[in-house]
Amino acid sequence: MNEAALRKQLDACLLTDKEMKGGVRGWARLSDPFPTWRQQG
Repeated sequence: MNEAALRKQLDACLLTDKEMKGGVRGWARLSDPFPTWRQQG
């Protein structure tokens, strides 16, 4: 396992101080990097 590379990827997921200050309303405006989930039934 490449710990440095993994740590870099995880750190990239963290909010910046500016994003944190935006609160829930600000967070709702952030882009979602994940595809839309579909339920299978």
